[in-house]
Amino acid sequence: MIKKMSKKTILYLTAVEDAFNKAVIRSQVFRLLVRFQKISNIKILFLAFVPFRFYFKLNSPFKTFLVYRKKRKEIKQYKTPNINIVFFPFIFPFRRKYFHMKALHLFVFLIQTIPLLLFYLLKENVFLIHARSYPASLISYLCSKLLNIKYIFEMRGFFPDEGVIYGAYTYNSSHYLRWKRMEKKLIQEAHSVIIESQPFKEYVENIYPHPNIALIPCYVDEDIFNFDKDSKDKLRKAFNLNGKFVVTYSGTIGGWHDPAVQCDYFLAIKKRVPNAHFLILTFKQNNNLIHSTMKEKGLVHSDYTLLNPEPSEVSKYLNMGDVGLLTIEKLATARKAVSVKFGEYLACGLPVVCTPYVEGAAQLIKKHECGIVVDLDIENTFDQIYNLIKNYTKIQDNGFRLVRDYLSVKINAPKFLEIYKSSVNK
Repeated sequence: MIKKMSKKTILYLTAVEDAFNKAVIRSQVFRLLVRFQKISNIKILFLAFVPFRFYFKLNSPFKTFLVYRKKRKEIKQYKTPNINIVFFPFIFPFRRKYFHMKALHLFVFLIQTIPLLLFYLLKENVFLIHARSYPASLISYLCSKLLNIKYIFEMRGFFPDEGVIYGAYTYNSSHYLRWKRMEKKLIQEAHSVIIESQPFKEYVENIYPHPNIALIPCYVDEDIFNFDKDSKDKLRKAFNLNGKFVVTYSGTIGGWHDPAVQCDYFLAIKKRVPNAHFLILTFKQNNNLIHSTMKEKGLVHSDYTLLNPEPSEVSKYLNMGDVGLLTIEKLATARKAVSVKFGEYLACGLPVVCTPYVEGAAQLIKKHECGIVVDLDIENTFDQIYNLIKNYTKIQDNGFRLVRDYLSVKINAPKFLEIYKSSVNK
C-alpha cells in the first residue's frame, strides 16, 4: 500500500501524559494503531515519556504501583510484530501544576527527554514522528532539526491556556507568552498539523496558514462503543432506573469539568422533566467531591447514581442513559473542542446536551440534529428538551449516522495513513 515506506518506522510520541492509565490514550491512540498492524511495510513505535509520579500514588505507593504495573501489562496486548510499545519514566515534572512548564521546568524536561528521543530515532530508523500535544511536539521539533526528520503536530488542545487553568502561570505572563511563541513555531515547522474541529482549524489558520492542516475529529471505535437494547433494559432494571429519564455524565471531574456545573445543567433539565435521574461515570477519587457537590445543590441519593467503571465497562453503562452531558464552562480551552465523549455518547445511543462554549461539538449538533445546545445564561434554551423527547428516535438515529459517516475510527484511520504517505512524497 505504501511501498516507499518499507523497513521504515513511524514513531508515535507522547510526553507528560498518564499514558498507561488514561482511557483517552487507549481510545484515541491504541485503538487507532491496531488498525495499522496488518500493513506489512510500516512499523510503528509508540513511545511515551511518562512522569514518574504516574507510576504510583503517594497515599498508597506500593499498592498503586502494582495496580499501574498491571495496567501497563494490559496495554502490551496491543503489541504486534509491526507495533512496539515503550513506556519510559522520567523524574521531572513531579507535581501536576508543573506539567505546563515554566522556563526552568522546561529546561529540565528537555535535557531528560531529547537524548532518549534521539536514541530511539536512530536505533529504530525513524522517518516520521507523530507527536501528540505540545511537549511531545517540542522535543520532536528540536530533534527534527538535528536529524532532518519530519514531525506531525497533533495539537489535541490549547496547552498554553490549559496551564492558566491549572494554575501554572497567568495570562500574559512570560511563561504563557513563551508557550504561545513556541506554539506558532511548532505549527510552522510541522509537516502536518492535526486538529479536531472546524473552529480549531480557523484558530490555527489565524496563527499561521499552514498548507497541511488535517481535520480529524475525536473518533470512536464502534466495536467497543455501541448501542445494546437488551443490555440497556437489563441494567436499567438492575439499577432501578425504569421509568426514569437518565441524564448521563461520563469522564473526568475537576479542572474545567466542574461538578457544580454538571449539577446545574442536570437541575435545569429536571425542572422540565421531573423524572430525570443523574448518572455519573467517573474515577473513584472523585466520589467524595461529587457527593458533597450533590448535597450542596439539594440533590439526595435517590436523584443520582455514581459509578466507577473500568475503561472497558464504560460503554456498557453508557447504554443506561437517555442523553449525555457535554457541559464545559466558557473557557478558551473548550471553544474549539469536540471531546472524545461526544462520539462515545452518540455511538451508545445518547443524544448530546451541549453548551455553546464547546463550539466544535455544538456546530455538529446543530448541523446533524443529534442533540440540543443549551445555555444556563439563557434559561429558555432548555425548553428544547421537550422536542428532544418528542423526536427521540429520530435524533438518536441522527447520532448513529454521524458516528458511522464521520466519527468512526474506521473512517478516520485511513486519514492518518494518507498523512504518513504524504510525508514520504514531499
